[in-house]
Amino acid sequence: MAHCELIDDGGFWHWLKSIVNDLELIYLGLNLNQSDVMRADQALLTFAGIVLNFQKHPKHGVAAGMTKRIEKRWKALYQPMFVLALTEDQERKHKISSQKKENEVLEAFLSYLSLKGAFEDWEKNKEMF
Repeated sequence: MAHCELIDDGGFWHWLKSIVNDLELIYLGLNLNQSDVMRADQALLTFAGIVLNFQKHPKHGVAAGMTKRIEKRWKALYQPMFVLALTEDQERKHKISSQKKENEVLEAFLSYLSLKGAFEDWEKNKEMF
């Protein structure tokens, strides 16, 4: 009978959902970090996301305990590699973004020269500008 009362108790299900939500984030991070294509900067961001989530946890004991455990793991890692990977990734993204913008400008200029695309009606409409 005690088991049936436990199942009927809404507080039990709320408590269980809270635990599942906490574990789900950790398991998702573990699953992502085990991928063959995972980069060090992505692992660092996953790690940071888990830390931020537990720092905001509504239960102070869980927040303090998990933050302490995660910080212990962070101290055991070779931190400079992760930080370097993150800065290198930002540099790579900046180069890709710059190259994309240059390609867009070049494409627009070539469209203008060949009077194609948005510039197709330029000769007829240039008096309006």
